[in-house]
Amino acid sequence: MTALLVPALVLSVLAAMPARTQADETTPADDSPVCLTRCIDMRTAGTMREGMTLIACTLLLCQEDGRRYYRQGKFEEALRSMEQVKQMAQASASYHLDLGLIYYALGRFSDALKSFETVLNSFPQSVRASAQRAHTLIRMDRLPEARAQFEAILTYDTADEQFKNLKTRSYVAGNLAVLELSEGDLDAGKAGLDGALEIDARNKLARTYLTRVYPELAEGRLAPEGVLMLLVVWEELEFGRANSAVQKLGIMLSKWPDFKLGYIVAADAQRKYGNVAACESTMIAATTRFPDDPNLHAERIRCTLMRKGVHSMAALPDIQELKELAARDPDDPLIQEMLELINE
Repeated sequence: MTALLVPALVLSVLAAMPARTQADETTPADDSPVCLTRCIDMRTAGTMREGMTLIACTLLLCQEDGRRYYRQGKFEEALRSMEQVKQMAQASASYHLDLGLIYYALGRFSDALKSFETVLNSFPQSVRASAQRAHTLIRMDRLPEARAQFEAILTYDTADEQFKNLKTRSYVAGNLAVLELSEGDLDAGKAGLDGALEIDARNKLARTYLTRVYPELAEGRLAPEGVLMLLVVWEELEFGRANSAVQKLGIMLSKWPDFKLGYIVAADAQRKYGNVAACESTMIAATTRFPDDPNLHAERIRCTLMRKGVHSMAALPDIQELKELAARDPDDPLIQEMLELINE
């Protein structure tokens, strides 16, 4: 099979992805946020908290609505709610931080940058605003500025505290290492990832890039320019946009058809959102390209069993193939886990 056939198959799979994602499972809210009306109704009914003004109530409820919509992945609704009180909230750093996160999720990076910089004007050592500013600069392809922003965090009084349930210095080291990898300095990138894990072994980003991305770079299956593309893929998945993530992976696989991790991440997303047939097709493409990789065969079997049903007669040949893989590679954790789950 030529280098173009497998990516073409994967790209055809993308068209089969369901349009529905987690963010789409609830009916969109009305176009007009009702936080102001709710506050007026509360005041009229005498249920507003004593001493709270109408403005304070509106600010509180609109921001709470914005945060709730954001958590639900309903970013346009979140923005509408927040923009209703934009003029009232100019002095609120928490408002601008929330607004920046919403802009970021919507891909409005210039607006997000302004919001995070507004927070930093009032709180110049805010780790959250600094980290988000750095990530925004990465998305704007302003890598030297992003690096400088991450490095600045290490000078803060709170640099030895925790951020996102992780030691701040580890968080910064991991992100700086990813930037090194993206610029082709694999040795420095690996050393940075090792260092981040030494500081805090809980650093999932550092562990993922060290164990799953760095080997792809070292073997030439992925070029450094793909590092940040993969970062975008994972962000899209975090925002509940599986279709967008898988489409971006299809583009990556058309550039680097030997990028094994790309097939696995695409299949994970397809399986998570219920399109097991697309998951199976993706992994068939992977095993066609890499016929001797037992882990890829196991991933394909997992998708196939989900489509056929583990206890169906149609699944027996696939279960037999899984047993044969286990005999060839008894230490593969995925294969052993699958055998345990089907009680074999």
